[in-house]
Amino acid sequence: MGLIATWTRSQFNLNKTTLQSYSRTSYGPQISRFYGVVHAGGPAPGSNAAIAGIVSAAYNRNVGIVGFINGFKGAMKGDAIKLEPCLVSEIGSLGGVAIGTSRFNPKEEDRKKLIESFDKWGIKGLIAIGGDDTNTTASRLSKMGFPVIGIPKTIDNDIPGTSETHGFQTVVQKTAEALKALKRDAQCQDSPCIFLAEIMGRKSGAWTFEAGRSAEATAMYIPEEFSLNGLKTVLGSDNFSGKDYVLNRAARLLRVNGKILDTISFIKAIENSDKDPVDLKLDASALADEIVRVIAKRDKFGIPYGVFAIAEGISDKLPTEVSSIGEDGLPSAFKVLGLGKEVEIKVDAHHNPRLSDVKISDHLSRLVKESAKKAGVDIKVVAQTFGYQYRCVDPIAYDKNLGLAEGFTALEALDEGKSGMMVSSLGNGKLTLVKYEDLPYDESGHLIPRQYDLSSFSYKQGIANQFRKSYENYEDVR
Repeated sequence: MGLIATWTRSQFNLNKTTLQSYSRTSYGPQISRFYGVVHAGGPAPGSNAAIAGIVSAAYNRNVGIVGFINGFKGAMKGDAIKLEPCLVSEIGSLGGVAIGTSRFNPKEEDRKKLIESFDKWGIKGLIAIGGDDTNTTASRLSKMGFPVIGIPKTIDNDIPGTSETHGFQTVVQKTAEALKALKRDAQCQDSPCIFLAEIMGRKSGAWTFEAGRSAEATAMYIPEEFSLNGLKTVLGSDNFSGKDYVLNRAARLLRVNGKILDTISFIKAIENSDKDPVDLKLDASALADEIVRVIAKRDKFGIPYGVFAIAEGISDKLPTEVSSIGEDGLPSAFKVLGLGKEVEIKVDAHHNPRLSDVKISDHLSRLVKESAKKAGVDIKVVAQTFGYQYRCVDPIAYDKNLGLAEGFTALEALDEGKSGMMVSSLGNGKLTLVKYEDLPYDESGHLIPRQYDLSSFSYKQGIANQFRKSYENYEDVR
């Protein structure tokens, strides 16, 4: 309670006061310049550590740090807090975001006003902690001439230009523990039982695959396996014993230009897609049949249980159609097809379809039950969702240390006159800076999220384990 009260007393509005009145620290040194820090998007374990790392580096240089309350929304209004070492000394180990966050995305006019306000308030530069949306905004502010350094933040681990983001290892560990508990639960049942575990991650399957790999889930289904680029990566991979398993499974589950093809025809269509474009859509009913097929075969080997880790991003591979257009001319809602009932989802503040609203595990649960009934297989099916409950857990030591290092690196870079760059992790505690201009962008100028690498050792090992658990290379036992 004391910490909360201290933070509340330290808040102020920059339109009603001046930073000159905050130019002396509580422990003596005179502050020569101020930088701002903003956290935007969803929370992630390790974000507080990044803030603490920024403040630690700043006060070694007699630099003041102003934290903007609730992301860019607070920055637009001038709502701020002066961050000193005594205020942030205990937050690094805590989940959540001490300065608050929001999904407000400043448009061009907002960004102009923001820069004008920063100049008026005496803010000499900004550190932006966030995902691909936030770092897109940071890159645009830097192009407009304002000094900005970005820190990548997302539990989805899908930001381009870095190998990892703080919070990812924490949520993988927590989710893996939960999946292992579900597997034991299913094993205890007196009849065939499976859990369908839907895991957050937007369009990336990194969280799902790594958690499932650690928990030795029965199978994992991620969006990259149902994408053209991902399948081409698998086709081009050398020394991949699970290649046939992945391609055979994809052929059973994907409609190519509206049709399910045999594996040979499927592979040819992928290989010739540069000349003859293909439209790949996931068949949810086929996926349900696949799950029933796997558990039925395991049952014959005396293993009538399983945990299937399903990335929420596979919802993006289902057929959809725009159902509503907003005043800005952009889609405001989509209909998701092929689930046996009408499903409509809205878009978020950045016009991304809210994939979590599909609730794919609930629909798959219903479809699996229907498929099992037709096949004469008795299976208990339970759907579970993992995501929000882990966004604000306390970070494990790895993510705390990564956040601290990211914050320290960002502040030093900004104070040395660098701008238009993002902190990048090379793994094993090594950090560098990448230029925003060197990162991939789509036609609208938005950063393109990074996909899980299907050529990686992690993927190949995880697939090998799935192949073994599916008993696909064994004849039916009667």
